Amino acid sequence: MLINNPKVSVLTPIYNTDPEYLRERIESILNQTFSDFEFLILNDSPDNNEIEKIVLECAKKDKRIKYSKNDYNMGITPSRNKLLEMANGEYLAIFDHDDISLPKRLEKEVDLEWDVFLY
Repeated sequence: MLINNPKVSVLTPIYNTDPEYLRERIESILNQTFSDFEFLILNDSPDNNEIEKIVLECAKKDKRIKYSKNDYNMGITPSRNKLLEMANGEYLAIFDHDDISLPKRLEKEVDLEWDVFLY
């Protein structure tokens, strides 16, 4: 593993996420007390320009976000597998598009280093 790799890769496949709540969900990860992470967001609804716009706006403000999209709707399992291939972190954290994380989530999970919390 390279020295500059993040401690955690946060993996988030999104599919037709309600735009009204998407920014709030993204910010719940960006506002973590633990900051050594990359935030991989994969759009599995590639024709949904509204959610792409929101993610790209967030990515402009925070370089930890790495955005990509599928050419077509692949479903949750292939999308998660694709995110796994992209991940550079020592640990993986699954963050579904309809989740909100408390500010200390990643800090606590890294401190615990339990496989039950880190996928």
